Amino acid sequence: MDELICATGYQVRVRARGSGTSYAANWSEPSAPLTVTTGACPPPAFGETSYDFTVAEDAAISATIGTAAATDPEGGTVVYDIRAGNDSLTFAVHALTGAVVLGGRLNADTTPSYTLTIRAAVLEGGPSATTTVTITVTSAG
Repeated sequence: MDELICATGYQVRVRARGSGTSYAANWSEPSAPLTVTTGACPPPAFGETSYDFTVAEDAAISATIGTAAATDPEGGTVVYDIRAGNDSLTFAVHALTGAVVLGGRLNADTTPSYTLTIRAAVLEGGPSATTTVTITVTSAG
């Protein structure tokens, strides 16, 4: 799909005719010209331009580190995925909430920080946006 229709307005009239037990529905001409507004739909908008989270290296697997959430200006459902910076699969993002969770062991001495690119896309195949998430790993307390 190259382009979505973000705003559509239709005005029609319907006329039903019949008598007795036999009825037929006939569509009339539109009461006004059909109006369709097309163009690129606006992408989802993240609450921040970038996110900075901190996690201890001894945090539990599946612990939520933070949330990078976006909203769709058109009201659609937003889904999330990690597009870059997660080669070791150390993190995951919840597909429906944008919550970043720990998926592997951390070591503050060998990798003190990670930079992820998270994408938010409109579920119906619409536009997408990305944000940067920097995760700083601290030594075990």
